[in-house]
Amino acid sequence: MKLQGHTDKRGPEAYNSKLGADRALAVKAELINLGVPESQLAAISFGESRPLFTENEEWAHAANRRVEVHLAEKKADKSSNKPAKPIAPSKSH
Repeated sequence: MKLQGHTDKRGPEAYNSKLGADRALAVKAELINLGVPESQLAAISFGESRPLFTENEEWAHAANRRVEVHLAEKKADKSSNKPAKPIAPSKSH
């Protein structure tokens, strides 16, 4: 599981890089506290380099201050080239 720390663009780049790392490490610590093995977690910082929004508005700054959690994909079973059967949507009455 990759934990990516992000910040808004305000403040010096070096400060934002550390802040992004601190955010990712805080989430990592909480996941470890909840029982996720540390060996399955990696924390990195992108600081201000990957904003979701570029608007200079408070809502955009708030959205850019985040930690993204990226799960690793399971490797496909190579014994079968048959694609997985899609799950049908549930029918509500």
